[in-house]
Amino acid sequence: MKVQELENILTFEKIDNSKLTKEDFVVLEEAKEEAKREKRYMLYYYLHTFLHIQSFNSNAGYPIAQKIKMVINARREKSWQ
Repeated sequence: MKVQELENILTFEKIDNSKLTKEDFVVLEEAKEEAKREKRYMLYYYLHTFLHIQSFNSNAGYPIAQKIKMVINARREKSWQ
């Protein structure tokens, strides 16, 4: 998973203004499947929830995006220790 690419997608500006592209959704879906394969269930759950919310309201989901970023940052900090 390209973490930087994922973080660039999950910005307030892109989510709140419905600017997520089809390519963004492909990246999110691939990240979700990769998280599942790697047994990173919290990340999988948040990505799944975000995609579900986006499916019926393209302006929603920013709080979940923040949680996804939190999980990514926690893993990043853990790997640095």
